[in-house]
Amino acid sequence: MNNEDVMFSIINPVGIIKGHIESLRKSVHFITLMILFLVLPIFTAFILVAILKIYLTENMIDFSLTSLSVFTGLLFSLLFIIYDILNKEKEKLNPNDKKQAEKLELLKQLYANVSFTILLGFSLIFTLLLAELFLRNKFILIASSTLFYIEIALFFLTLLQILKRTHVLLEEEF
Repeated sequence: MNNEDVMFSIINPVGIIKGHIESLRKSVHFITLMILFLVLPIFTAFILVAILKIYLTENMIDFSLTSLSVFTGLLFSLLFIIYDILNKEKEKLNPNDKKQAEKLELLKQLYANVSFTILLGFSLIFTLLLAELFLRNKFILIASSTLFYIEIALFFLTLLQILKRTHVLLEEEF
């Protein structure tokens, strides 16, 4: 492995993306997965940009950057909480306890989803910064608006998925 491979492996997000997709495959049928996480965001972006002509504005960019920065920070906190819970669950692991094994699997999926959402938050921030830099360029504005709407739809869908899995985990505790 040369130095360039090592450098890229340090920041390579492919493992995070694979982990998220794998967590989806375990809980949703493939067709449902494609419709919900691919077709719906693209369709939403198409409607907003191509038909309604709703492009990013300076106010939208500023508000979105602030919101995403806060959300990403909170998601990092959640990631560490999940990591701590995972370690505690592994310490008291009983191989014969099916409920505990399911809880551990759900925690791993939640960890993958939160990691992916943080990565998506970074991508959204980059898209917004690009849009703000080239706000006067119509082509880049349309492209960045489309990408923003696709990414923000994925962001909210994944947040809903995180909420659902967290609810399932906490529901078992009460």
